[in-house]
Amino acid sequence: MKAIYPIIALLSLPFFLYGMEIQRQYVNVDMKRVDQHAYMYNARKIAHTDFQYMGDRNRMPLFTSLMALFYEKNMPLQDFFEIGKRVGEVIAIVVLATFFCVLRVYAKTPDALAATLVAAFTVFAYKAPYFQAEVLFYGLSFAFFVLILRLIARPRLWIAAAAGALGGITYLTKASAPPTILLCLMCLAIHGIVELRRRFRPHADGDATDGPSWRSMAAPWYCGLALVLCFLIVVSPYIRQNKKIFGHYFYNVNTTFYMWYDSWAEAKKGTYAHGDKVGWPDMPEDQIPSMRKYLREHTTGQILERFRHGARITWKRAWHAYGYVPFVSFYVACLAAIVLCNIAGFLRLMAVRKNMILSFFLVSYFVGYLLLYAWYTYIGPPDRFVLALFLPALFVFVRLLALAQKNDWPLFRIADKRVPASWVSPAVLIMLLAYVAFVFPHRVSTMFGGM
Repeated sequence: MKAIYPIIALLSLPFFLYGMEIQRQYVNVDMKRVDQHAYMYNARKIAHTDFQYMGDRNRMPLFTSLMALFYEKNMPLQDFFEIGKRVGEVIAIVVLATFFCVLRVYAKTPDALAATLVAAFTVFAYKAPYFQAEVLFYGLSFAFFVLILRLIARPRLWIAAAAGALGGITYLTKASAPPTILLCLMCLAIHGIVELRRRFRPHADGDATDGPSWRSMAAPWYCGLALVLCFLIVVSPYIRQNKKIFGHYFYNVNTTFYMWYDSWAEAKKGTYAHGDKVGWPDMPEDQIPSMRKYLREHTTGQILERFRHGARITWKRAWHAYGYVPFVSFYVACLAAIVLCNIAGFLRLMAVRKNMILSFFLVSYFVGYLLLYAWYTYIGPPDRFVLALFLPALFVFVRLLALAQKNDWPLFRIADKRVPASWVSPAVLIMLLAYVAFVFPHRVSTMFGGM
């Protein structure tokens, strides 16, 4: 039975490569569509300035610096465009292979393979052949997410250093890593406070020992410090230039200005038209958007309506996207069934201190980013943003399936019969077979994947 999974992987590869090629040759044919041309312009400028230019503070510099390595003097733009699409395909293959290897550490092969193939056919085949940073960012943010989980579960200095460095690299790809770092620091602080409480009140929780050692008690605090220091070391050349040119270390036009406008049209007439990509906008300070200004000028009802409208648009766009929503919904339904069918065991598992902190991080991470993306829909379409959560979500699903199988939790019970949790991934593979056979060929050859 185990031999069938390598066969499934080998048979799936040609169809995945076919999908990327169809998307590359017949769908993504206009370099000026969405922001691909802007990425190309930044990459050319980086190459022409011997990598001194660090971007327009809208698109971060790592991806464009990578693409600058492939640019040759006087290269026609069309040739550069085609190279960029090919590089995107290679990045996608590397990200998916890494994703499978990471999943395989935490789960069985069927579960890891099913999740990897879902990611490949419902997202990456569409988004790979584009001159954009998204696929690289999805891979980096996923690896960063896993390291952060390991750090919160078991604070270790080397994990903190690796997570900080990877967080810096992720930030230089897309400027959305800082909230993850702040949330991790909060969880480490909670962990440290709990350890302090156990040290000085060892019998409060029924402990028969004298509490944790001083080393384990200090670990969350010095790990938090190492996380921040390594992050700052990696991003320091970029943020120093930000401070010199724009007056702020973590300057980015999207997070500094655009997200505080009510529409993209308003942003174009505002800081965008007043030089926000070359310096601090040349406009009166009382007209420059900020969180304080937004809160002062909008009612609570307007703010809540922005979240509500953004959530509705995000769901609508996701449902009509490449096809990942039915699979995510199926995973969620199965995990809900497992929890409800094994509620006592699940509550015992969640009562463990480490798992409580991890649960707090996971809920805050997904809800927090979904709210941020919903908020930003007033400025731009949410598709590309929300997919940053896709690989982390699949990882959580697969990890929980592995825990269910380890604890012998059934998917559900019918009379006296138990349906095991190990049935979930084969069911996903059957769904995916139907998708690849009846939906994928037409959709990948017609649906634009750059949004």
